[in-house]
Amino acid sequence: MLISEAFNMYKNDYMRMRRQSPRTEETHDYVSKNLSAFFKNKTIESLTIEDIRRWVECINKTRSSNTVRGYIIKLRRVLA
Repeated sequence: MLISEAFNMYKNDYMRMRRQSPRTEETHDYVSKNLSAFFKNKTIESLTIEDIRRWVECINKTRSSNTVRGYIIKLRRVLA
């Protein structure tokens, strides 16, 4: 399954059912697009810990530590 597909499934199956706020959905969409672009929308099965570390290093350059932590939590929830 592609990264974008996993994020869309999570959004449709979980976030909308739980009536997440529009801001939460907006952040979810941003993280999905960021990850898909960074990894060229590879499959979630092919992601490695090293891939994720490189992504975190990249976003650490432009985002606060709290924002980065939130992005990691979003990724972890989608992958769970």
